Amino acid sequence: MKHDEFTKKHAGPFLERLKLMGEHGLPNIGKAPYYIVVAEQRGIPPVEHLSLANCLQNMWLKASALGLGLQLLSITQQLDTDLEFCNLIKIPIGEFAIDGCLIGYPEMKPSVPKRPDLAKVTEWIN
Repeated sequence: MKHDEFTKKHAGPFLERLKLMGEHGLPNIGKAPYYIVVAEQRGIPPVEHLSLANCLQNMWLKASALGLGLQLLSITQQLDTDLEFCNLIKIPIGEFAIDGCLIGYPEMKPSVPKRPDLAKVTEWIN
């Protein structure tokens, strides 16, 4: 943050979340019945994070359709070089990109989001 203005301007909330996780542990770990880790072997070109994002999106859509709650746990991405974690999930350290989510029944049913008027947020290019 000392040398990068963009990071200095935008990283504050992320650092606060990391601090809270350091003090209180990962959010909702222990509350949700399932912590799912998805992995994709690294390759060239490096598109493994795109594959993982698509996988998690499909899981989120299916979980929502089943009335389940899903919380992305992006801190999982930083565990791909953690020897203890990689041993726990039985993957070679550093060879896979990983991401994760929590799935379970939500404590509260989320409210229906407000959807903008499609005509006001769409611009057609001819």
